[in-house]
Amino acid sequence: MRQDEFHQQQLEQQQQETKMSTYEQKAGTISIFTADKEGNEKRPDFTGNMVTEGGEKLQVSLWWSESQKGTKYLSGKVQAPYQGGGSGGGSHSSGGATDVPF
Repeated sequence: MRQDEFHQQQLEQQQQETKMSTYEQKAGTISIFTADKEGNEKRPDFTGNMVTEGGEKLQVSLWWSESQKGTKYLSGKVQAPYQGGGSGGGSHSSGGATDVPF
């Protein structure tokens, strides 16, 4: 039963990603979705995207928080989208013997 639930969740996520790929987000808007923490409590509770009035695309992360008085609220972070690991620059990213100029 758990495996079926997992596969259903993956199917729904793929369908959502397909819808997102055809959706063009407008300037000045934010789209937020419930995030899968995958057992890591440090991951955000919600993630999404934001497009500024100038057209810059940003990543949004939100966490449930609680004040000292017990009031629940969302705290978050807005940053440039994650671009993947390491420094760019083509197929030879490490300077080694394969970079010999002859």
